Amino acid sequence: MDDVQIAVHAFKHGVTSDEILQAWNSIVAMRLRAAPCEETIVAIGLSAKGQAIELIASLKWQGVLVYHAMKPPTEKVLKELGLVRRKR
Repeated sequence: MDDVQIAVHAFKHGVTSDEILQAWNSIVAMRLRAAPCEETIVAIGLSAKGQAIELIASLKWQGVLVYHAMKPPTEKVLKELGLVRRKR
């Protein structure tokens, strides 16, 4: 997945294109979502400053389209990726 495109909507939460690309290239956790969103990737990557960035992207025939980027990651995404302990 070398070709990474960034949708305008990804900038909504103030994350820059450089931060998005850096985070995409330094992913620490990633998975494909289950049906009906099989072509959706949810991931956490790191910025150059070591900040965790939540990324949501779509698989496209020409590569990947990142349409959501946010820092810090939401609790929901951290749980989805198994990066938060679940309360007993």
